[in-house]
Amino acid sequence: MISDGDILKIKSTTNMYDLIEHLGFVINQKGYILCPFHDDKRPSMQVFKGYTKKDGFYCRSCLIGGDIIKFIQLYMNMTFDDAATWIAHEFGIPIDEEIGLTEAERAEISGKIAAKILSRSVDERWIEVVCSKLSMISGRIHLYESIMQCEASLNEAEPFTDMFCQMANRIPILKGEWDYWFDLYCDIIKGG
Repeated sequence: MISDGDILKIKSTTNMYDLIEHLGFVINQKGYILCPFHDDKRPSMQVFKGYTKKDGFYCRSCLIGGDIIKFIQLYMNMTFDDAATWIAHEFGIPIDEEIGLTEAERAEISGKIAAKILSRSVDERWIEVVCSKLSMISGRIHLYESIMQCEASLNEAEPFTDMFCQMANRIPILKGEWDYWFDLYCDIIKGG
């Protein structure tokens, strides 16, 4: 069972905006997204940003609301403890139940969480999230490559500006993230 201290640590380290964007949802200027819990044509779920206070979500159509852990519980069909542990893993937040564990034990916990996610019934929303994540990462890679080209052409005397170097360092990381999400997509399709 996850401790109250870990729950507070998770909620104070990650906010709803971070979580929603991590899952690939697009938040509009007014702070709304398409609700994943019903067939939404216009964004009706408001996302609140504010860590432990006033942080969470509320859908004005289906009247579902809660915090970051509740969102993952509903979205991924997980228990409270599994949802909190999943968030901790995704955002690199160390939790008490894992302090002192070996890398192999941590990998086993991560594997169990991943297996639970993959074993749940595959529905269109999950595939949509993975595809959205792939599209977002592809867009960032393309943007960074375009910025690098522009920086190189504008600064022929010194092609390796700070911005060029930042983009060059970030592209391999994004490509690794893309590979991870693509592998997950392939696993879902094979399993479904």
